[in-house]
Amino acid sequence: MVKVGMQAEEAKKPGPGAGLCPGYTISRAILADAVSLTRGDPYLTVEFTPFNLTSWGFQDCQFDKDDGSYGGMLTKLLFRTLPDYYPAGSTFAHFPFLVPDVIKKCMEKHLVNRLDKYTWIRPPVPKGFVTVDTYDGVSQVTTEKSKFMSGYDNRLSNITTPAVLERSLVNDILVSENKRSAEFFVKTTEELITERSVDHVGSTARYVDIVKDVINVLPVRYISGMLAGLPVKNEANPGGTIYEPQLYEMFADVCRYVYLNFDPVNDWKLRESSADTFKTVIKYVSAHLDNISGISISDVFFHTTMADDHSHEFLKKLHAAGKGRGHNELAASLFAEVVPTAAHFSQILSHVINFYLDEGRQEAREDIVRLASLHTEIADAEILSYSYEALRKAILCVATLMLCLLIGVSQALILQYICSLI
Repeated sequence: MVKVGMQAEEAKKPGPGAGLCPGYTISRAILADAVSLTRGDPYLTVEFTPFNLTSWGFQDCQFDKDDGSYGGMLTKLLFRTLPDYYPAGSTFAHFPFLVPDVIKKCMEKHLVNRLDKYTWIRPPVPKGFVTVDTYDGVSQVTTEKSKFMSGYDNRLSNITTPAVLERSLVNDILVSENKRSAEFFVKTTEELITERSVDHVGSTARYVDIVKDVINVLPVRYISGMLAGLPVKNEANPGGTIYEPQLYEMFADVCRYVYLNFDPVNDWKLRESSADTFKTVIKYVSAHLDNISGISISDVFFHTTMADDHSHEFLKKLHAAGKGRGHNELAASLFAEVVPTAAHFSQILSHVINFYLDEGRQEAREDIVRLASLHTEIADAEILSYSYEALRKAILCVATLMLCLLIGVSQALILQYICSLI
């Protein structure tokens, strides 16, 4: 029951976000009641634990200040409940119950560089799906990229420079480097197994986390040491600035954003992380190309992996093949060709290794080991058939294998890579 004195209080002046404009006492009472309900809610104070929600569920309910809405929980609810109605970056989902024009004016004063990362127009009504079920229709969709842009290409353009990417140019050079790359994978795999394996107490056996310590690390060392010249910090290069696990996570975020970005909730964070990774790679590759062309020798160049760095030879070929093109453009093309699929490279090989380590496939595993020791084209072809069979039975679609091939490495290199791990 409202007291007469409360009614006699001066009301708040109408303005943006003022709401009902109650008096001071009533507004404080409503706020205090909301706070007490929240803090005294038994589900939040007693039941809200990792034990009841699982560690994943508990973490999923936490505030995330880097999600574009500055920790708003309704954003996650709207995106997941109505994913077709709220496109990624929509201010109507990031700032619900607020007027977009008012929010935009506030952000113009404090966060100028973030305005273009949001979609400010009202989300349109979903149009539904169009089914393409003819050969000519599928051919048109897959070949006319100017009219039918895939979600992968669209997201890749969000994090790279607007210049035209010369991915085919990078791919041609990668194919010409197959033999040298295969030798690198074999040598590096042996080194990683030796470095990362540990002794088993009371036995001569040794153990190694083949995925975490070998398979995930190989693409990182290949891209950084053989192609881009990134300053990876490891046992061989203690003067580097980026740790290998950190660089793998950076590459994995790019992969998740470009190819596995199915949940709009994760779009903002993955896009920002991918954009930062792009800037990092561009900085070092462009500096290396500047040095090759004789423009300048920047301090950035001297922070690359100089001890055992083979990227200089590759970048010289890229610079020669891309004559007349800007260094940032060439660096962006290299990034687009190899970084987004690095995690897929590891994923596919992990499935192949896991498949043939099964006890019921001992005979096939022994045959693969025998074939790997022959080093003949016929034996290599048989091993490749084993790999395809593992991917098929592991319910990995052919498109996943093609994502691995998109980094410009031929089947021969993938073959050498698999042989070195088994």
